[in-house]
Amino acid sequence: MRDLLVAGIESYLTAALIFLIVVSGGFLLRRVLVRWIHRWAAASETKIDDIIVGAIEKPIIMWFVTGGVYAALPFLNLTPQVATNAEKAIILTI
Repeated sequence: MRDLLVAGIESYLTAALIFLIVVSGGFLLRRVLVRWIHRWAAASETKIDDIIVGAIEKPIIMWFVTGGVYAALPFLNLTPQVATNAEKAIILTI
């Protein structure tokens, strides 16, 4: 019984670690991309690029959180029906 409990905890810890790695990597990538895009937008004379930068800055965070949840799902001990419903919910958020 103790082995099952430890295995269950390990799978949740693995899922949490994968989630944190994906989200942390996403924040790092976002920081680099936003800096690069801001430099690019500042070099142009049009305002459309500034609007685009403002429109994608915040959704990028949600994309990585969603990706982190999706990457962690296989490591959770979910029933097939729950896993399928979770994947569908993730797809709906995209």
